[in-house]
Amino acid sequence: MPLLIKIMIIMVLSLSTAFAENALSPDTAPACRADAPPTDDHVFFRAQKLTYDDLSNSYTASGQVEVIYQYRRVTADHIIYDLTSGTATATGDVTLYDTINDAYLFADQIVLDKDFSTGVGQSIFARKGEYLKLAASRIERPNKDTIIFHDAVFTPCGFKQDENPLWQLRAAKVTDDATAEDVIYHDATFEVFGTPVAYLPELTYPRPTVERRTGILPPEVDFDTSNGLGISTPYFFEIDKSRVLTMRPTIFTENAPLLQNDYRQRTNEGFYEAQTAFTISELR
Repeated sequence: MPLLIKIMIIMVLSLSTAFAENALSPDTAPACRADAPPTDDHVFFRAQKLTYDDLSNSYTASGQVEVIYQYRRVTADHIIYDLTSGTATATGDVTLYDTINDAYLFADQIVLDKDFSTGVGQSIFARKGEYLKLAASRIERPNKDTIIFHDAVFTPCGFKQDENPLWQLRAAKVTDDATAEDVIYHDATFEVFGTPVAYLPELTYPRPTVERRTGILPPEVDFDTSNGLGISTPYFFEIDKSRVLTMRPTIFTENAPLLQNDYRQRTNEGFYEAQTAFTISELR
């Protein structure tokens, strides 16, 4: 029993924390559910059945398996801990829930190795609140600082299952590199309402943990009756610690392109901001 509980504690800490931090950005911190334990080292564990297999040298917990540690909860149909290999496998409606970020992860299967620095997950969906934010056919964690998402789809808009969001990025592989603080999309397609509009062989942008850095910002999509559909790809310049510039080129389906610039500077006397816009369009 202690070994199984230890496995599940580290599973929750290793996967739930890492995925929630990289795929989802916290807004507010809702209170922990009433049936969760306080924020200490106590662990809540329950299952309908716990058995030990002498031949495979493994423990199996089955039937509404649930483990709660601090503000994180994991549930699954079955959890198998192999004492020989030191691997833990959770299968069947696996759910990881972070109550602080109100973030869910759903998977068909998750496997962790004996030192819990690496792991693999199958059929992953990440959700914050009501909406899905990220989906991947497979996730692997080759080391504690890297997570790789295969056949991944990401959107900040949020989308319900079987629905297309306003826009999304679809990629053959997404690498979340905590050491370099980069998220790298490989063979990516930018889609609007499920329709591909641009192909990106590789796209790199900073992880949410980066305060600010020169580079491309997430795309922006808008629609109005005058301009039609508009797609922007903002670019952020950090001139120095006190001066920054954001350039926002936008193309429209019903009007000429637009370039907007936002210059901001902080001095000892105060804060300054200058905004400009350039286009060859006529006013309507």
